[in-house]
Amino acid sequence: MLIKILQIIHRYPLATMEQIQEELSVSAEMLNSMVADLVKKGYLKSYESCASACDHCSLSSACGGQSHPKIWMLTDKGNDLARR
Repeated sequence: MLIKILQIIHRYPLATMEQIQEELSVSAEMLNSMVADLVKKGYLKSYESCASACDHCSLSSACGGQSHPKIWMLTDKGNDLARR
């Protein structure tokens, strides 16, 4: 199931945790645990540079400049595994 999370994020880079949770039919607690495991293993990282202005942010369409959702990005290692 961990690989499935990577594949979802690879296909839908702006997927919310709720969307991933729904696709996998798991609880929020289970998904959070799996994401934490993927981060610890170096497959995922959080995109956290939203504190700056949105003018040049390629992800600004996800939040509309109003809120800053938690966005997960695949690391190079995560991309390699998701593509397999």
